[in-house]
Amino acid sequence: MDICREAFESPFLLAVHGEKQTFDKKSGYLGCTGCKLTTGRPPLCHAFVCDLIVRNQPSDDHRYALDCLGDLVGFIQSKVWQKRQLIEAMTEADLLKSDKAIYDARLATAEAAFTVLDAFFTRHSPLGFRELGILSRIRKP
Repeated sequence: MDICREAFESPFLLAVHGEKQTFDKKSGYLGCTGCKLTTGRPPLCHAFVCDLIVRNQPSDDHRYALDCLGDLVGFIQSKVWQKRQLIEAMTEADLLKSDKAIYDARLATAEAAFTVLDAFFTRHSPLGFRELGILSRIRKP
């Protein structure tokens, strides 16, 4: 479970999920119903959407919006520590060197994108020029 190992070896992700779940060398954090971590999952786990779900989206806008939604977690923590992903920081000292201003800016951008995505998926609001401009900061169309 190489992907699960990232959640176990990254001090950032360990701080987020707080070691509430035991890491199993054979199955990682994977249980019979999926990932046992409710927080602190590697960005790849948030970004992955199976082909079946992608194919069954009703439009290109829906596929793009789904991709943006999956990219939000990775976007927030990228380029925050030495222009790298925050989960690559391997010591507490590394975490203390992260750039909080960049993190805060990326979080604000992700929140704006989430608001657009929430309106699109729950209220069927169209992706207009303004909305696409916000989403393009997360993922290029």
